[in-house]
Amino acid sequence: MTTANKITIVRIAMIPAFVLMAIYYGQSIQRGAPEEWQRFTAIVIFLVAAVSVLVITRDVVILVGSAVLHILNGKVRVRPSWTGKVATVLQMSAIAWVMLQLTFLPLTYVVIAAGLFTFISGCVYVADGVRQIEGHANARIG
Repeated sequence: MTTANKITIVRIAMIPAFVLMAIYYGQSIQRGAPEEWQRFTAIVIFLVAAVSVLVITRDVVILVGSAVLHILNGKVRVRPSWTGKVATVLQMSAIAWVMLQLTFLPLTYVVIAAGLFTFISGCVYVADGVRQIEGHANARIG
C-alpha cells in the first residue's frame, strides 16, 4: 500500500467526524445556542483533510482509470495537471467559504469556478488515459 493510499484511507475515515461536527453545530444553531467549538472542530478536520494529497473524488477517478490502464496497457503514467490543482484549491475554498461563513464574494461564484475546473481537469485526465491506451494499441499494431 502506497503512502498516497494510506492518506486517502485516513481522509475517508475523517468524513464521518466532519459530518457529525457539522450536524451538531447546525442543531446547536437551531436551538438558538451555537456551539462554536463544534464549528471550529469541523473546520480543523476539514483543513487536515484538505492539506493532504487530492480530493477524494479525483483519487477514485484516478484509481479506477489507473486500474483500467494497467489492465489494458500493463503500465500507468498519471501526470498531475495545473487544471487539477486549481480545481482542488477551488473545491477546498468552497467548503472553507461555507465553514468560515465568508460573505465578501458570493459562494455561487466559487462553486461555479470549482465545478468548471473539476470538469476540465477530469476531461484532461480522461484524454491523457485515452492517449495512453491508443499509444499502447498503436505500439502493438506497429
